[in-house]
Amino acid sequence: MNILENECKVMGLAPYCKSCYKETYERVLAPVIDVDPQNPLVFKASLDASTFYDYLVRHLVGERFDNIAGAVQHLSKERITVWIRNAIKQTS
Repeated sequence: MNILENECKVMGLAPYCKSCYKETYERVLAPVIDVDPQNPLVFKASLDASTFYDYLVRHLVGERFDNIAGAVQHLSKERITVWIRNAIKQTS
């Protein structure tokens, strides 16, 4: 997949993932990004952008692409939902 070209494929692949694998990917991906508890409208990453690729290679190479897509979509939905709730609380 090409950057800034094929992101829609993640959405297309995600429904094909098996839920039994999604939990594994959530454990791999969930620690990488979260909403900052000190500043609830800011995302914080636990990994530097320069090490993120190596982290993904170590943890996800050999895994099914549809399961990775499902985990990424689930993680995105989870984090963005928290962020939106925080924004609503702060701005009414």
